[in-house]
Amino acid sequence: MRRENNVMLPVLACLALARSLALAAEPAGNAPPGLKVKDGDVIVTCGDSITCGPYPVYVAIYLRACCGAKVQVDNCAMYGQDTPYLLKHLESDVLPYKPTVATICMEMNSAGKGAPLIRPDGDKTKAKLVAATEAVIERFKAAGVRTVFLGSSSPTDTDTMRYRKPTDEDSPAGIACNQSLALLRDAYQGVAHGKPEVVWVSVFDDFMAAMAKAKKKYGRTYHVAGEDGVHPGRNGHLCIAYSFLRAMGCDGNIGTIAVDLAAGTAEVSEGHKVLSSGGGTVQVESSRYPFCFYPDKDGGCDSPENPMSIRAGLPFDRDLNRFTLVVKGATAGKYQVTWGTESRVFAGEELAKGVNLAEAFVGQTPFQEAFKRVNTELGKRQRGFGDAHKAMLKWDGKSPKTEKHEAADAYLAQSEAALANALQPVKHAIQVKPAAD
Repeated sequence: MRRENNVMLPVLACLALARSLALAAEPAGNAPPGLKVKDGDVIVTCGDSITCGPYPVYVAIYLRACCGAKVQVDNCAMYGQDTPYLLKHLESDVLPYKPTVATICMEMNSAGKGAPLIRPDGDKTKAKLVAATEAVIERFKAAGVRTVFLGSSSPTDTDTMRYRKPTDEDSPAGIACNQSLALLRDAYQGVAHGKPEVVWVSVFDDFMAAMAKAKKKYGRTYHVAGEDGVHPGRNGHLCIAYSFLRAMGCDGNIGTIAVDLAAGTAEVSEGHKVLSSGGGTVQVESSRYPFCFYPDKDGGCDSPENPMSIRAGLPFDRDLNRFTLVVKGATAGKYQVTWGTESRVFAGEELAKGVNLAEAFVGQTPFQEAFKRVNTELGKRQRGFGDAHKAMLKWDGKSPKTEKHEAADAYLAQSEAALANALQPVKHAIQVKPAAD
């Protein structure tokens, strides 16, 4: 996504200020105390064509719907580019949005393509990329960015690298690319070391680990870095989002509902409130959602384009998606738990320790429709943000705005309102009753 220098900085700055004020006007959030992003933050995601995919949306929906953080995520990805290009275009393409937090995840085009870092002169290329990245961080810092989350790049899939039909042998080009990217990973980890404003993000390692485990279950034809071995499907994008969310300090505790069968009472954690309880049933209203997944049309989940499938290799539910039901006074051997319209059977001992409802009811929770609405709004906003930005860049700030400019203006002004309207609390019921042995 090539963006040229422009004279629209004052206009873009005004739009950024308007969005920041809109965020500040929202009710206070209930984000986890260890979270490294704050209410009112404007987060810019910097990267190449991989970042143009859905992982920034996954990060945004998790922070907004699952953590309750009142943040704005603006996707500033640049197709086919690298960190030196980002440095050159930082003033015109990124900083006008007044970011307070930034993420960097790129270099597939500079350190992956052609595997330059494993060549005899690879140190020169690495030094150039490191210098550009350090300069980007310094410029972000000078512009008031509080935290930079730095990763290098996701790896390639050596089974499908460059549309190669999977065989029993890895792609030599894919292997070389990953060796080169691993060298840059190490260098960038060194860049982050000792800098309190920089947080290292283990994208490469987390992705590699999840890919290996998922392929062990599904086989080599299951790609994680895409059919071309470079651009991930939705499964790989969830891997990248996982790494950034963990680095941001998300603790994974979406909510806890503790039901006391004997007393007929229930207690809930922050972000949820009890509407009624008694007789083994509790009615809850939740402003924090579990992250939701959706089965394929045929009811399966093994497609690479379904992020639900990568849960076979990625500990997403364990680390980031715990919506826990704890039952006190569970004296029977087994209990039927009905959540919304679905039921599952658990041992009494399991419920006493706590059961993750988001994992046990995956794809069929009472939050599915609400989550889909928020996801749709954030997806529309990411696409609209790019279109609006391109329209603004073509305006000189003096001549009358065209209908396209007016539409872009209106869209940027209305997108937060649409998202806030979609982010409504969800009312749901949990019933616990003894089950037949």
